[in-house]
Amino acid sequence: MIKPRKLSLFTFEYSVVLLSLAATLFLVACAKTSTNANSNGNAAQRNTSAPPPTGATKDLAGEWNGWGGVEIKSKNGAYEGTYKDTFGTGPGTFKFRKTGEFTYDGTWGESEKRHGTFTLTVSQDGNSIKVNWKADDNSKIRPGEKCEDTWTRKTKS
Repeated sequence: MIKPRKLSLFTFEYSVVLLSLAATLFLVACAKTSTNANSNGNAAQRNTSAPPPTGATKDLAGEWNGWGGVEIKSKNGAYEGTYKDTFGTGPGTFKFRKTGEFTYDGTWGESEKRHGTFTLTVSQDGNSIKVNWKADDNSKIRPGEKCEDTWTRKTKS
């Protein structure tokens, strides 16, 4: 009869350590292969190009639908522009500056009779702007009036 061999404690611990190390290396190799390979098993290329512009970085200058037609121009780190939907006082004008990642604050006016402030919130894709506006309390036409509108970027045809 063959006698079972006694394993020393040192040999058993050594085996456990080697087995753990081998399993760890195997898992690391599998994870690296799965994240760096495409569906054909070939090495995947890393995308090092910059992400597309978001609303926060996209230039707002251009023509927009809303307020009868809006035109925005960039000027010295801020924006200014005109709009057509007024109370017959001629085109309205506005100015605004960036205040947050997607927000801008500014002023608008058609004449001394109608003017106020607004906050603009640009969409993630930069193609629409939520406009929260308020007429100043000293406006002659609808003082204190508040509203929310949306401007959408005009597409080039």
